[in-house]
Amino acid sequence: MKSLARKHALHLLAFLGLISGMSSAHADFPRRSAEGRPKALAGGVIFGEPTGLTGKYWLSRTDAIDGGLAYSFSSFMLVYADYLVHFPKALSNTSLSKARLTPYFGGGAILGFSGQGGNIKSSSGSTAGLGLRIPLGVEWMPENLPLGIFAELTPGMWLLPGITGYFQGGVGARFYFL
Repeated sequence: MKSLARKHALHLLAFLGLISGMSSAHADFPRRSAEGRPKALAGGVIFGEPTGLTGKYWLSRTDAIDGGLAYSFSSFMLVYADYLVHFPKALSNTSLSKARLTPYFGGGAILGFSGQGGNIKSSSGSTAGLGLRIPLGVEWMPENLPLGIFAELTPGMWLLPGITGYFQGGVGARFYFL
């Protein structure tokens, strides 16, 4: 079972590498430095279910990859990665347009690892799991701060070691530094 989880993790990393290699150097990124350079990389924290560290890399003005290393209250550690599509003009005709709120959705993968008492268990005794996630959220990016504050709800499904649904959500903040 461990070799299968490792194989899936390697496929996910290869996929993310391929996607990041397709990014455009001339894209109009949502964050810019004082000199006008794109700020595409951010790191921060997420609180909720799960709670942990999160990162985001913008591929273009609307597309990004996010990921995290977190602890679930269901007693397991998890690693996740998502491809996100943002809709920066979705709220432009509302009173929220000046607030710079940007809704997004995406899809991704999750790897979970639990200890002896964790919730990832199968009849074979496996304590590792692989699943799919569908993050739905909104991000607020203040105009003069290199910050992104977000809230997200994420339904998903564990595929291994058995098929079960789950629901996660949280709020967090990321600092844009590159």
